[in-house]
Amino acid sequence: MRAVSEQTATVDSVRLAVLAALNIADEYHLLKRRLATTPPEVRQRTSKLESALDEVLQDGRRTG
Repeated sequence: MRAVSEQTATVDSVRLAVLAALNIADEYHLLKRRLATTPPEVRQRTSKLESALDEVLQDGRRTG
C-alpha cells in the first residue's frame, strides 16, 4: 500500500487499499498468464526430469 500511496495523491485509506488490491490482482493475473504459456521445450524437459525422479524413487523403495 505504501508504494501505491507514494505514486498517487490519494490519502483515503479505503481507496488506497482498493488500489493496492487491484495492483496485486493485476500482477497475479500477469504472472498466471505468463506461466500458462510455458514453452514446449520446458514442458518436455520437465516431463523427462519427473520420470527420472520417479525411477530413482522407485529404486530407492525397492532397495531400502
